[in-house]
Amino acid sequence: VPQGKPPAPKNGSIELIVQSYSTYLDDEKGLAPVSVNRYARCARDLLLDVFRDQPIELASLTQDAVVGFLIRRADQCSSKHTQGIASTLRSFLRFLQVNGYVRDDIARCIPKIPAWRAAHPLTHS
Repeated sequence: VPQGKPPAPKNGSIELIVQSYSTYLDDEKGLAPVSVNRYARCARDLLLDVFRDQPIELASLTQDAVVGFLIRRADQCSSKHTQGIASTLRSFLRFLQVNGYVRDDIARCIPKIPAWRAAHPLTHS
């Protein structure tokens, strides 16, 4: 009888949350180890950015915090890399919602990122 993965804690350490997400990506989605590591690193970076030294309260994760993280990252990288970050954030936020750790569909707040970059896709009109 296969053992189920441990649930992500509602209030716990970032590493426990990221490990639960990594297990999900590996077991449920069948992602390659390099992809699991890339997705996990982005999820960890988001949680570190949002919660810093505060207790991890996943239910308090907001759209504004997530979009702010994405904008700060977009300022440092290409549109193509920003597209990857956006996709990873959608995956992580859906994981949190499906497992009941956030109530709202926060993933909907992640904008589509254009492949071209005449001006920065998130901060210029």
